[in-house]
Amino acid sequence: MYKVKVKEYEAEFSNLDLAMQHAKELNVCVTIIWDQTSTTVKSRARKFNMLPDYEHVAVVFKTPEHKELMRRLMSRPGKEIPEHVIASMIAGWEDPTEEEGFSEIWYT
Repeated sequence: MYKVKVKEYEAEFSNLDLAMQHAKELNVCVTIIWDQTSTTVKSRARKFNMLPDYEHVAVVFKTPEHKELMRRLMSRPGKEIPEHVIASMIAGWEDPTEEEGFSEIWYT
């Protein structure tokens, strides 16, 4: 999910191209919030390359315990993530760093 926000105006888009096109049509500098799990330096680098002229701020959420993860997943009808995929994402996690391009890193 991608959000384009300008002061009090906000719009959501299903892909980055649509969000960027909308921002250009507004002819203003906008904030784009990229809401997506990016667990590795490599996966984040691909996203940085798509928005080279933007400031990059990471917001890192602590991974809940396994039981809580499963409870949350079960509360989302139609959303299925196999347990082995979740385990792989947790095992492959790499903390974001300023060296990879973040101007700020926030931990919640």
